[in-house]
Amino acid sequence: MEGFQKVTSRQNQNLAFVRRVRDGREPGLIFIEGSRLAAEALRSSIVIRMCVVDEKFATSGASDALLTELSSLDTPRFAVSDTILASSADTKNPQGIILIAERPKGGFDAIAEAASRIAAPI
Repeated sequence: MEGFQKVTSRQNQNLAFVRRVRDGREPGLIFIEGSRLAAEALRSSIVIRMCVVDEKFATSGASDALLTELSSLDTPRFAVSDTILASSADTKNPQGIILIAERPKGGFDAIAEAASRIAAPI
Protein backbone atom coordinates (compact mmCIF):
# COMPACT_ATOMS: atom_id res chain seq x y z
CA MET A 1 0.00 0.00 0.00
CA GLU A 2 1.84 2.94 -1.35
CA GLY A 3 1.96 5.99 0.90
CA PHE A 4 0.76 4.10 3.98
CA GLN A 5 3.05 3.28 6.87
CA LYS A 6 2.38 -0.21 8.23
CA VAL A 7 1.68 -0.34 11.96
CA THR A 8 1.71 -3.73 13.67
CA SER A 9 1.38 -2.84 17.35
CA ARG A 10 -1.57 -1.54 19.35
CA GLN A 11 0.94 0.31 21.50
CA ASN A 12 2.11 2.44 18.57
CA GLN A 13 2.12 6.11 19.59
CA ASN A 14 -0.01 7.11 16.59
CA LEU A 15 -2.71 4.61 17.52
CA ALA A 16 -2.55 5.78 21.14
CA PHE A 17 -3.17 9.30 19.79
CA VAL A 18 -6.16 8.04 17.75
CA ARG A 19 -7.66 6.48 20.91
CA ARG A 20 -7.13 9.74 22.85
CA VAL A 21 -9.05 11.63 20.15
CA ARG A 22 -11.76 8.92 20.12
CA ASP A 23 -12.10 9.29 23.89
CA GLY A 24 -12.33 13.11 23.70
CA ARG A 25 -8.97 13.71 25.35
CA GLU A 26 -7.49 15.78 22.51
CA PRO A 27 -9.28 19.15 22.43
CA GLY A 28 -9.72 20.63 19.00
CA LEU A 29 -9.74 17.27 17.19
CA ILE A 30 -12.54 14.98 16.08
CA PHE A 31 -12.74 11.25 15.38
CA ILE A 32 -14.35 10.24 12.06
CA GLU A 33 -15.07 6.57 11.40
CA GLY A 34 -16.40 4.82 8.32
CA SER A 35 -16.13 5.40 4.59
CA ARG A 36 -19.33 7.47 4.29
CA LEU A 37 -18.33 9.92 7.01
CA ALA A 38 -14.75 10.00 5.72
CA ALA A 39 -15.98 10.88 2.22
CA GLU A 40 -18.20 13.63 3.64
CA ALA A 41 -15.28 15.01 5.65
CA LEU A 42 -13.10 15.11 2.54
CA ARG A 43 -15.80 17.03 0.64
CA SER A 44 -16.04 19.59 3.44
CA SER A 45 -13.51 22.14 4.58
CA ILE A 46 -12.43 20.02 7.55
CA VAL A 47 -8.64 19.70 7.89
CA ILE A 48 -7.65 16.03 8.01
CA ARG A 49 -4.71 15.37 10.33
CA MET A 50 -4.36 11.57 10.14
CA CYS A 51 -5.77 8.51 8.41
CA VAL A 52 -5.80 4.89 9.62
CA VAL A 53 -7.11 2.13 7.37
CA ASP A 54 -7.60 -1.60 7.66
CA GLU A 55 -5.36 -3.32 5.10
CA LYS A 56 -8.35 -5.32 3.80
CA PHE A 57 -10.35 -2.11 3.32
CA ALA A 58 -7.46 -0.54 1.43
CA THR A 59 -7.16 -3.45 -0.99
CA SER A 60 -10.88 -4.12 -1.48
CA GLY A 61 -11.23 -1.92 -4.56
CA ALA A 62 -14.42 -0.34 -3.21
CA SER A 63 -12.30 2.24 -1.39
CA ASP A 64 -10.14 3.29 -4.38
CA ALA A 65 -11.67 6.74 -4.92
CA LEU A 66 -11.55 7.56 -1.22
CA LEU A 67 -7.94 6.42 -0.86
CA THR A 68 -6.91 8.32 -4.00
CA GLU A 69 -8.34 11.50 -2.52
CA LEU A 70 -6.61 10.84 0.79
CA SER A 71 -3.29 10.26 -0.98
CA SER A 72 -3.46 13.80 -2.36
CA LEU A 73 -3.40 15.19 1.19
CA ASP A 74 -0.19 15.87 3.05
CA THR A 75 -1.21 13.89 6.10
CA PRO A 76 0.16 10.79 7.85
CA ARG A 77 -1.50 7.59 6.64
CA PHE A 78 -1.27 4.25 8.44
CA ALA A 79 -2.28 0.73 7.44
CA VAL A 80 -3.20 -1.75 10.18
CA SER A 81 -4.74 -5.19 10.54
CA ASP A 82 -8.46 -5.50 11.20
CA THR A 83 -7.84 -6.47 14.84
CA ILE A 84 -5.63 -3.45 15.45
CA LEU A 85 -8.19 -1.16 13.79
CA ALA A 86 -10.87 -2.67 16.04
CA SER A 87 -8.81 -1.70 19.11
CA SER A 88 -8.99 1.95 18.02
CA ALA A 89 -12.48 2.02 16.54
CA ASP A 90 -15.53 3.46 18.24
CA THR A 91 -17.97 0.99 16.69
CA LYS A 92 -18.52 -2.69 17.36
CA ASN A 93 -17.96 -3.57 13.69
CA PRO A 94 -15.32 -1.17 12.30
CA GLN A 95 -15.84 0.02 8.75
CA GLY A 96 -12.20 0.03 7.69
CA ILE A 97 -11.20 3.67 8.00
CA ILE A 98 -10.63 6.26 10.72
CA LEU A 99 -9.78 9.91 10.14
CA ILE A 100 -8.58 12.38 12.72
CA ALA A 101 -9.50 15.96 11.82
CA GLU A 102 -9.46 19.43 13.27
CA ARG A 103 -12.71 20.36 14.96
CA PRO A 104 -14.54 22.92 12.80
CA LYS A 105 -14.55 26.41 14.26
CA GLY A 106 -17.79 28.12 15.16
CA GLY A 107 -19.68 25.55 17.18
CA PHE A 108 -22.85 23.71 16.28
CA ASP A 109 -24.22 26.32 13.87
CA ALA A 110 -21.11 26.21 11.69
CA ILE A 111 -21.15 22.40 11.69
CA ALA A 112 -24.86 22.30 10.79
CA GLU A 113 -24.29 24.77 7.96
CA ALA A 114 -21.34 22.76 6.60
CA ALA A 115 -23.39 19.56 6.82
CA SER A 116 -26.28 21.14 4.90
CA ARG A 117 -23.88 22.13 2.10
CA ILE A 118 -22.53 18.57 1.94
CA ALA A 119 -26.00 17.00 1.94
CA ALA A 120 -27.46 19.46 -0.58
CA PRO A 121 -28.53 17.80 -3.84
CA ILE A 122 -26.51 18.62 -6.91
